[in-house]
Amino acid sequence: MIGHRIDLMTYRVFEDVLTLQLIASVGGSRTSSRGRASGSTEATSASPKSVQQYLDESPQDLKGLYADLDELLLSHRDVLKEPQLHYVAYRRIMNVATVRVQPRNRLLVVNL
Repeated sequence: MIGHRIDLMTYRVFEDVLTLQLIASVGGSRTSSRGRASGSTEATSASPKSVQQYLDESPQDLKGLYADLDELLLSHRDVLKEPQLHYVAYRRIMNVATVRVQPRNRLLVVNL
């Protein structure tokens, strides 16, 4: 999960006792970006753009292509649209497709 802390643990079972040992730990980027943003004006201006902001600044033909893709993906049974910060997820039980908008390259990046 992007932005969350991830810990790798090992465990051992001794009769009725369970022991856990931390092997490695990676802090998420979400906590570090909050710390920078609280005391700095630079971090606020350098915050990443959302997928909606990229879509808003896209050329009209790319917006039309995205609208067609959005309509097609939502036409399938039980598919829900969930906008995330960097992409739009289309999911049923798990992601069916993710869509990222790249207006500079005039691309929609679709992962199925």
